[in-house]
Amino acid sequence: MERQMESKGRKLMKVITKIGLAVGLFACGNLLVAAEPKAPVIASEIVLKGTVQKVSPLLKEIKIKAADGNTIAMKVNPDVVPLKEIKKGDPVQVKYLESIALSLEKAKTPAPVIAEETVEVTSAQSTTPGAMVVNTMAVTAKVQDVDRTNRTVTLRDPEGNQLTLKAGPAVEGFDQIKIGDLILARYTQALAIEVQHV
Repeated sequence: MERQMESKGRKLMKVITKIGLAVGLFACGNLLVAAEPKAPVIASEIVLKGTVQKVSPLLKEIKIKAADGNTIAMKVNPDVVPLKEIKKGDPVQVKYLESIALSLEKAKTPAPVIAEETVEVTSAQSTTPGAMVVNTMAVTAKVQDVDRTNRTVTLRDPEGNQLTLKAGPAVEGFDQIKIGDLILARYTQALAIEVQHV
């Protein structure tokens, strides 16, 4: 009886060990994939004059209302742009890297929550030093305008915010998008790289 129990115990330990190894290899595989460097997304620098609507030091974000009435939310690197010097109501000129569409597709379900996902964005111009890591977002929104020549799409989200995204050549489905379509867009957040009071 004791031998049978000992034999079963050994078999069970072998199974547990195999499962543990499989889980370990799977986790290591995920770590390797996660650590694998991604090619940076190339963005153009945009210069915008407007008024500061909101400063969120905790979120490292500012919202600027442009002359045309549109409000643009931008991520900020506090080491580059001192948020302490920016206040609501300040007239400013902002240089930022545009929002880039990473994927566009017809919406079938609510936007997924993208947690802790980042991509490297680097400027097409040489004035911005190096690549910067920014968060990616997902939103279900209605198409307001499509510019086929410049490959941009303007969206309006459920809260009424307007967002213009540049779609790179690798973005599939751009040519099929029409005004009025409800789409799911995954995109980089605009990144402020310089803020000057005017």
